[in-house]
Amino acid sequence: MIRRSIALLMVVLAGCAQPTTALRATSGPTPRPGSTPPALASPAAPPLAAVDFSCRLPVLHGVTSGAPVSMRAGFVRFPRALMTDDAEGTITSLEPPPYDLDRPAFYDAAVGRWLPVGPLQSSPDGLQYARLTGGLDTGTPAVVHVVDVRSGSERTATLDGVPTGYPAPNSIADFDGRTAYVSWVGGIGSIVPGFGIGLWAADTVSGHTRQLMSGGWVEAVRSGSVWVGDAEQAVYEATTYHAIRRVDLATGARQRWFYQPDADVWLLGFDGHGDPVVAMRPASAAGALGRVEVRVVSQPGSEGVTITSDGESSMGRITPLQGDGDRIWFGGTHGIYLWTQSAGLREVFRIDGEQGLVEPAGVCA
Repeated sequence: MIRRSIALLMVVLAGCAQPTTALRATSGPTPRPGSTPPALASPAAPPLAAVDFSCRLPVLHGVTSGAPVSMRAGFVRFPRALMTDDAEGTITSLEPPPYDLDRPAFYDAAVGRWLPVGPLQSSPDGLQYARLTGGLDTGTPAVVHVVDVRSGSERTATLDGVPTGYPAPNSIADFDGRTAYVSWVGGIGSIVPGFGIGLWAADTVSGHTRQLMSGGWVEAVRSGSVWVGDAEQAVYEATTYHAIRRVDLATGARQRWFYQPDADVWLLGFDGHGDPVVAMRPASAAGALGRVEVRVVSQPGSEGVTITSDGESSMGRITPLQGDGDRIWFGGTHGIYLWTQSAGLREVFRIDGEQGLVEPAGVCA
């Protein structure tokens, strides 16, 4: 799973010299200049579900796995399910995102442009973003770079009191415009191999850092709480988490939000109301594609509402989701899926024959 990666995401947003290309989901993508026409949809392919509203959904598509990761950015217009490539959105990253719920780039509606980081690294107003350099196995200090989106100006803060070398910096789990929440993961030679060893709050103005917690796998930081995967063991020796806990950063209070004793459980993201969306698979199948159940869990201790019981069988690899009011957008191997509580999960856009993933990269507006 992506959350097991210890690589720091570094992405570069480059201009695309090709003209804008429109794609219709009903017949597969229109061939780009110099490309081989992709295969048409199979006659057995189920029809796409129609949507009854109009909006433009930012998407990343042609997303490949491994390093480097390459993808294209564009927009799908509903209700016609017509995709247009954005000429300024060709993206290459050196490493895949380290979090299941983050993505390598997103469309910042506040300024009307694509940013070369995930939304977790953007300030709430969309006017700044933060990225992390240094550390890794070089022994160099970790540095947070804060970029003003409109002017392009940058300030840096060298972080004190955090590890250098292995364990390596994983990523910025959240950024509120001043404080960057930085998580570190264990690696070879660390005291807890393969597992999260802490979360730091880094003041990007003063450079001062303080450790907020140690142990557990940091899944997300949101609204004053950190969400962690919990194996419920005194010593973290397994690679399977059975629970998701919320920890209040102000008080340290821990609350078990979701628990499945016989499953590997992880956080996919949050819906438009801030409720966690969790995924799980049988613990015996951890790390393998197969039956993945996805639920939105609005109350601690509840079973939640099932979105799909066979996510990776129907959608292929599940990409980071996008909460959008009462809607949740999912991506997959070949298409975009929309879930609402009234209509359930439906495939609403498809690119037949294209390799890689298609994933939402912003709200549909």
